[in-house]
Amino acid sequence: MRRNPRSWQMQTARVAEAWLGRRLPDAERWVRANLIDARGPWCQRCGHSCFESHSPLQGCDLCLHKSGVADGVCRVGRYQGGCGQLVCRLKYQGWWELARPLGQRLAHVVRAECGGDFFRSALVTPVPMPPLRRWQRGIDHADLLARETAREGGARYCRLLWRLAGRPQARLTRSQRLAAKVGGWHLHAFASKRLPGSDVVLVDDVLTTGRTASIAARLLRQGGAASVRLAVVAVREHMNRDFAHKTEVCSDQVG
Repeated sequence: MRRNPRSWQMQTARVAEAWLGRRLPDAERWVRANLIDARGPWCQRCGHSCFESHSPLQGCDLCLHKSGVADGVCRVGRYQGGCGQLVCRLKYQGWWELARPLGQRLAHVVRAECGGDFFRSALVTPVPMPPLRRWQRGIDHADLLARETAREGGARYCRLLWRLAGRPQARLTRSQRLAAKVGGWHLHAFASKRLPGSDVVLVDDVLTTGRTASIAARLLRQGGAASVRLAVVAVREHMNRDFAHKTEVCSDQVG
């Protein structure tokens, strides 16, 4: 049964309990439990974990000689582990209740990294989902996250981008994602009035290669955006061997 995020939560809970014999998940407690091991310092240029935070201008060893993702990355945690499970539940199983606690945490991260004044004056917009995929999944997870992030941060929510079509990337490899065709991305007609001189917080669920975010950020800058910050729930990491080895050593010492 597909659940509509616009329906009353109590009504949906009663129907689920009566028909399916179970209650909907306690979203806040479930999110809190799954994010215990997902946090830590990260590079604000590429979003990957590191032993100390790096600014968007500084970068880390992985992205030092590469172009950054948008004008910086804010994240809740890394995809590996509990954070990835939360994203999958929201994205593929339609657990829309997870959008609020995840959006709240995303807003806290953006406020902490960018400042409250920046956040309150920014436009919060989701990475667009093609209409056919939205119909197939029954939920637009990025839109729900963006709405909750804007509400918690006191920012302005606005759909600035739309996308006509696009191939699902969940099962594509990194090289296939980078080689995929780009098309069907557009700015909404009213964006030309709101974008010029505005800071934008671009919200998505997962950052993998950064290609989608780069396409969106380029369009937003062409529309006149002063800056584009990417805010994601999780970053799917591609750690180098040295970092992975040091992480294992630290884990062994702690254990």
